[in-house]
Amino acid sequence: MAHLRVRLAVSSLKKLAKLWPVIGVLGMRQVGKSTLLRDLLGLTNLVTLDDEDVRADAESASKLFLSKYPRPFVIDEVQKVPKLFDAIKSEVDRNRIPGLFYLSGSQRFSDGELTRESLTGRIATIRLYPLTLREAYPDETLNLQHFVQGMQRGGVPVPMFLRDQGARKQYWDNWLETTLLRDLRRAYGKGYDLDFAHLIVDEISKMLKEEIIPEITHFSRDSRKVMKYLRAMESIFLLNRIACHPSGTGRDHWLLSDSGLAFHLMKERGFSEASNLVLARHLIFNEIAADRSYQLKKDPIYYFKSSRAQPVDFVVDGIPIKLISKASGPLGWQEKGLLGAMKKLNSKRGFLAAPIERGDPLKRKGITRISWLHFS
Repeated sequence: MAHLRVRLAVSSLKKLAKLWPVIGVLGMRQVGKSTLLRDLLGLTNLVTLDDEDVRADAESASKLFLSKYPRPFVIDEVQKVPKLFDAIKSEVDRNRIPGLFYLSGSQRFSDGELTRESLTGRIATIRLYPLTLREAYPDETLNLQHFVQGMQRGGVPVPMFLRDQGARKQYWDNWLETTLLRDLRRAYGKGYDLDFAHLIVDEISKMLKEEIIPEITHFSRDSRKVMKYLRAMESIFLLNRIACHPSGTGRDHWLLSDSGLAFHLMKERGFSEASNLVLARHLIFNEIAADRSYQLKKDPIYYFKSSRAQPVDFVVDGIPIKLISKASGPLGWQEKGLLGAMKKLNSKRGFLAAPIERGDPLKRKGITRISWLHFS
């Protein structure tokens, strides 16, 4: 396969498969879950519940369905037949052998109707993120040109490797329509309104174009209804939620799951400093989150906001990180805001991430200016 890339999640999955009877691989639609399991881990006993006949077979008699396939057994889009969770649980309780099942899905197993089918204590899950820059360009020395391309194309394998901009636009139009029509409907449940879902996506698109980080107060519709849709979008990995650090005062922020999708919704707008920051925020979040996921780290990524200063984009392991668009020159208020976050977080270090090829000599009061590429 011309565009097959080694995923950094492989070694972690192999480690988990030696310890756990069920391994879950979760992530947004078409992020590469099946390719990872089939082509990179070499698991050949794989079925997908996207297939109507296979899904009907699994729904009619779940235990009989499982008995037809040798182990290890991979079930793709397993969330589409929730009763399989009970059948898997029953087998695992009888025979707890590591690496029996690999379950992949584009919805969190712990959400909605899947909650009652919990495999707690029997399953280890890992989230697969869009391709990182290091995965996409394994044989190249990364530079800012790679980063800019990553901001525009994102890391979902198919559109990332499409050279034609029109083809990428068509891909994302189709991807979004399928996600809202099928995946979000299933995740939301009773009362789902496709038109309302489109309205929310349209409002997010408008916010991105205006360089606004979406939070609940920015939506024009009823906040309780909007929040239910945002949570459902989070459950299918359409959105990433970033909570404010407990020491701060901000509301949850919402980022799209891929910078290529963000670029698409911004209508491929020309690059100003502000729009660059919007896309860089999406790409850098995924770079950081993917690295932590594949190291099996569970601590969340926060952002920080006080009642006075501008928000600091990320807080990782207690260290504040602020993205800036200036490659050189005086920083002034940028440093001031970061220093305030460092004080509140009791951190001796803080990072200003800038569009530079590598870290520069700026280093004072515990602040270091680093490259956007630092996280790749």
